Amino acid sequence: MADRDLIFVGPTGYQSNLLGVSARYSVLPPLTRGMLAPALRDHPSGRVIIVDGGFYHEFAVDHREICAALRDGRDVIGLGSMGALRAVELRTHGMRGYGAVVELIERHGLHDDEVMLLHAAEPPYRPVTVPLVEVRAALGQLLLAGLVDGDEVAGVIAEIGDLWFGDRSLPRILQAQQRRTPDRPHVAAALRGKLQGPALLKRIDLECLLTGAPPPVVRMLPCGAVIPNPSQPPGPA
Repeated sequence: MADRDLIFVGPTGYQSNLLGVSARYSVLPPLTRGMLAPALRDHPSGRVIIVDGGFYHEFAVDHREICAALRDGRDVIGLGSMGALRAVELRTHGMRGYGAVVELIERHGLHDDEVMLLHAAEPPYRPVTVPLVEVRAALGQLLLAGLVDGDEVAGVIAEIGDLWFGDRSLPRILQAQQRRTPDRPHVAAALRGKLQGPALLKRIDLECLLTGAPPPVVRMLPCGAVIPNPSQPPGPA
Protein backbone atom coordinates (compact mmCIF):
# COMPACT_ATOMS: atom_id res chain seq x y z
CA MET A 1 0.00 0.00 0.00
CA ALA A 2 1.11 3.54 -0.74
CA ASP A 3 1.33 4.62 2.90
CA ARG A 4 3.53 1.76 4.02
CA ASP A 5 7.23 2.10 4.72
CA LEU A 6 9.43 0.08 2.39
CA ILE A 7 11.97 -2.17 4.04
CA PHE A 8 14.62 -4.10 2.09
CA VAL A 9 15.73 -6.95 4.32
CA GLY A 10 17.22 -10.42 4.04
CA PRO A 11 19.49 -12.35 6.43
CA THR A 12 19.37 -9.67 9.14
CA GLY A 13 15.70 -10.57 9.58
CA TYR A 14 16.32 -14.32 9.69
CA GLN A 15 14.29 -15.89 12.52
CA SER A 16 12.89 -12.52 13.58
CA ASN A 17 9.23 -12.81 14.53
CA LEU A 18 8.54 -9.15 13.88
CA LEU A 19 8.83 -8.97 10.10
CA GLY A 20 5.60 -9.39 8.22
CA VAL A 21 3.32 -8.88 11.21
CA SER A 22 3.07 -5.11 10.99
CA ALA A 23 0.77 -3.38 8.54
CA ARG A 24 3.24 -0.49 8.53
CA TYR A 25 5.86 -2.20 6.36
CA SER A 26 6.06 -3.56 2.86
CA VAL A 27 8.87 -6.14 3.12
CA LEU A 28 11.04 -6.49 0.02
CA PRO A 29 14.15 -8.62 -0.72
CA PRO A 30 17.70 -7.36 -0.18
CA LEU A 31 18.25 -4.29 -2.32
CA THR A 32 20.30 -4.58 -5.50
CA ARG A 33 21.04 -2.20 -8.34
CA GLY A 34 17.96 -1.17 -10.29
CA MET A 35 15.42 -2.27 -7.66
CA LEU A 36 14.92 1.04 -5.89
CA ALA A 37 13.27 3.24 -8.54
CA PRO A 38 10.53 0.71 -9.46
CA ALA A 39 9.82 0.11 -5.76
CA LEU A 40 9.43 3.85 -5.19
CA ARG A 41 7.02 4.12 -8.11
CA ASP A 42 4.91 1.33 -6.60
CA HIS A 43 5.07 2.94 -3.16
CA PRO A 44 4.97 6.72 -3.71
CA SER A 45 5.01 7.60 0.00
CA GLY A 46 6.46 6.28 3.21
CA ARG A 47 9.99 5.87 4.47
CA VAL A 48 12.61 3.80 2.67
CA ILE A 49 14.50 1.51 5.04
CA ILE A 50 17.54 -0.30 3.67
CA VAL A 51 18.85 -3.14 5.81
CA ASP A 52 20.36 -5.76 3.51
CA GLY A 53 21.56 -5.62 -0.06
CA GLY A 54 23.11 -7.86 -2.67
CA PHE A 55 26.69 -7.23 -3.74
CA TYR A 56 28.51 -10.49 -4.40
CA HIS A 57 26.58 -12.26 -7.15
CA GLU A 58 24.71 -9.07 -8.13
CA PHE A 59 25.55 -5.40 -8.49
CA ALA A 60 25.12 -3.43 -5.28
CA VAL A 61 22.67 -0.54 -5.14
CA ASP A 62 24.37 2.52 -6.56
CA HIS A 63 24.82 5.69 -4.51
CA ARG A 64 23.13 7.66 -7.28
CA GLU A 65 19.94 5.63 -6.93
CA ILE A 66 19.68 6.51 -3.26
CA CYS A 67 20.59 10.15 -3.89
CA ALA A 68 17.79 10.37 -6.47
CA ALA A 69 15.31 9.17 -3.84
CA LEU A 70 16.65 11.71 -1.37
CA ARG A 71 16.31 14.52 -3.93
CA ASP A 72 12.71 13.47 -4.44
CA GLY A 73 12.09 14.06 -0.77
CA ARG A 74 12.03 10.47 0.44
CA ASP A 75 13.24 9.72 3.95
CA VAL A 76 15.89 7.01 3.50
CA ILE A 77 17.20 5.17 6.56
CA GLY A 78 20.06 2.65 6.62
CA LEU A 79 21.03 0.02 9.16
CA GLY A 80 22.25 -3.56 9.39
CA SER A 81 24.51 -4.42 6.47
CA MET A 82 24.35 -2.63 3.12
CA GLY A 83 22.01 -0.08 4.66
CA ALA A 84 24.51 0.81 7.37
CA LEU A 85 27.35 1.18 4.87
CA ARG A 86 25.36 3.38 2.51
CA ALA A 87 24.04 5.49 5.40
CA VAL A 88 27.57 6.34 6.50
CA GLU A 89 28.70 7.02 2.94
CA LEU A 90 25.70 9.23 2.14
CA ARG A 91 25.11 10.98 5.45
CA THR A 92 26.11 14.34 3.97
CA HIS A 93 23.48 13.81 1.26
CA GLY A 94 20.67 13.31 3.75
CA MET A 95 20.51 9.55 4.27
CA ARG A 96 19.99 8.72 7.92
CA GLY A 97 21.80 5.97 9.78
CA TYR A 98 20.31 3.98 12.61
CA GLY A 99 21.64 1.62 15.22
CA ALA A 100 24.78 0.21 16.77
CA VAL A 101 26.33 -1.03 13.54
CA VAL A 102 26.19 2.45 12.01
CA GLU A 103 27.75 3.83 15.19
CA LEU A 104 30.59 1.31 15.01
CA ILE A 105 31.30 2.12 11.37
CA GLU A 106 31.28 5.88 12.02
CA ARG A 107 33.17 5.96 15.30
CA HIS A 108 35.48 2.97 15.04
CA GLY A 109 36.02 2.64 11.31
CA LEU A 110 34.78 -0.90 10.80
CA HIS A 111 35.67 -2.13 7.31
CA ASP A 112 32.92 -2.95 4.84
CA ASP A 113 33.58 -6.67 5.04
CA GLU A 114 32.85 -6.72 8.79
CA VAL A 115 29.10 -6.57 8.12
CA MET A 116 29.15 -8.86 5.06
CA LEU A 117 28.07 -12.49 5.00
CA LEU A 118 27.01 -15.24 2.63
CA HIS A 119 23.41 -16.38 2.84
CA ALA A 120 20.80 -18.44 1.02
CA ALA A 121 19.47 -16.78 -2.11
CA GLU A 122 15.79 -17.32 -1.29
CA PRO A 123 13.63 -16.39 1.72
CA PRO A 124 14.15 -16.65 4.63
CA TYR A 125 17.75 -15.92 3.55
CA ARG A 126 19.40 -18.27 6.03
CA PRO A 127 22.91 -17.03 6.93
CA VAL A 128 25.77 -19.27 5.84
CA THR A 129 28.64 -17.28 7.38
CA VAL A 130 28.96 -14.96 10.37
CA PRO A 131 29.73 -11.23 10.06
CA LEU A 132 32.81 -10.19 11.97
CA VAL A 133 30.86 -7.47 13.78
CA GLU A 134 28.74 -10.23 15.36
CA VAL A 135 31.90 -12.05 16.47
CA ARG A 136 33.08 -8.85 18.15
CA ALA A 137 29.77 -8.47 19.98
CA ALA A 138 29.58 -12.14 21.03
CA LEU A 139 33.13 -12.04 22.38
CA GLY A 140 32.22 -8.86 24.22
CA GLN A 141 29.49 -10.76 26.06
CA LEU A 142 31.96 -13.50 26.97
CA LEU A 143 34.46 -10.90 28.16
CA LEU A 144 31.89 -9.23 30.41
CA ALA A 145 30.99 -12.66 31.82
CA GLY A 146 34.63 -13.32 32.69
CA LEU A 147 34.93 -16.30 30.33
CA VAL A 148 37.76 -14.82 28.24
CA ASP A 149 40.39 -12.13 28.61
CA GLY A 150 41.38 -9.32 26.29
CA ASP A 151 44.33 -11.13 24.75
CA GLU A 152 42.17 -14.13 23.86
CA VAL A 153 39.53 -11.88 22.32
CA ALA A 154 42.12 -9.96 20.31
CA GLY A 155 43.62 -13.19 19.00
CA VAL A 156 40.30 -14.57 17.77
CA ILE A 157 39.33 -11.27 16.13
CA ALA A 158 42.72 -10.99 14.40
CA GLU A 159 42.51 -14.54 13.04
CA ILE A 160 38.93 -14.24 11.81
CA GLY A 161 39.56 -10.74 10.51
CA ASP A 162 42.32 -12.07 8.24
CA LEU A 163 39.84 -14.38 6.50
CA TRP A 164 37.79 -13.53 3.43
CA PHE A 165 34.30 -12.79 4.71
CA GLY A 166 32.95 -15.85 2.88
CA ASP A 167 35.23 -18.08 4.94
CA ARG A 168 33.99 -16.79 8.30
CA SER A 169 31.92 -19.85 9.07
CA LEU A 170 30.79 -20.80 12.56
CA PRO A 171 33.17 -23.83 12.69
CA ARG A 172 36.15 -21.65 11.73
CA ILE A 173 35.26 -19.13 14.44
CA LEU A 174 34.85 -21.81 17.09
CA GLN A 175 38.16 -23.41 16.09
CA ALA A 176 39.88 -20.06 16.49
CA GLN A 177 38.45 -19.78 19.99
CA GLN A 178 39.34 -23.36 20.91
CA ARG A 179 42.97 -22.75 19.94
CA ARG A 180 43.14 -20.00 22.55
CA THR A 181 41.18 -21.74 25.30
CA PRO A 182 41.88 -25.47 24.71
CA ASP A 183 41.52 -26.30 28.39
CA ARG A 184 38.13 -24.53 28.61
CA PRO A 185 35.76 -26.15 26.09
CA HIS A 186 32.81 -24.41 27.69
CA VAL A 187 34.08 -21.11 26.25
CA ALA A 188 33.64 -22.23 22.64
CA ALA A 189 30.23 -23.67 23.57
CA ALA A 190 29.24 -20.31 25.03
CA LEU A 191 30.47 -18.52 21.92
CA ARG A 192 28.41 -20.85 19.75
CA GLY A 193 25.34 -20.02 21.81
CA LYS A 194 25.87 -16.28 21.43
CA LEU A 195 26.38 -16.52 17.66
CA GLN A 196 23.31 -18.71 17.17
CA GLY A 197 21.07 -16.95 19.66
CA PRO A 198 18.64 -14.05 19.32
CA ALA A 199 21.02 -11.35 20.59
CA LEU A 200 22.79 -10.67 17.30
CA LEU A 201 23.70 -7.02 16.99
CA LYS A 202 22.28 -6.42 13.51
CA ARG A 203 19.03 -8.17 14.40
CA ILE A 204 18.70 -6.09 17.58
CA ASP A 205 19.10 -2.91 15.51
CA LEU A 206 16.36 -4.11 13.15
CA GLU A 207 13.96 -5.12 15.89
CA CYS A 208 14.47 -1.85 17.75
CA LEU A 209 13.57 0.05 14.60
CA LEU A 210 10.50 -2.13 13.99
CA THR A 211 9.24 -1.69 17.56
CA GLY A 212 10.21 1.94 18.01
CA ALA A 213 12.58 1.10 20.88
CA PRO A 214 15.86 3.02 21.25
CA PRO A 215 18.71 1.29 19.42
CA PRO A 216 21.53 -0.20 21.49
CA VAL A 217 24.49 2.00 22.31
CA VAL A 218 27.83 0.22 22.16
CA ARG A 219 31.54 0.85 22.47
CA MET A 220 34.60 -1.00 21.23
CA LEU A 221 37.36 -1.96 23.63
CA PRO A 222 41.05 -1.88 22.66
CA CYS A 223 40.98 -5.68 22.28
CA GLY A 224 38.33 -5.31 19.59
CA ALA A 225 35.35 -6.60 21.57
CA VAL A 226 32.07 -4.72 21.26
CA ILE A 227 30.15 -4.21 24.50
CA PRO A 228 27.16 -2.17 25.67
CA ASN A 229 28.12 1.38 26.57
CA PRO A 230 27.54 1.47 30.34
CA SER A 231 27.49 4.54 32.53
CA GLN A 232 30.60 3.17 34.26
CA PRO A 233 32.70 1.62 31.48
CA PRO A 234 35.14 -1.12 32.45
CA GLY A 235 38.86 -0.61 32.18
CA PRO A 236 40.74 -1.42 28.97
CA ALA A 237 40.74 -5.02 27.82
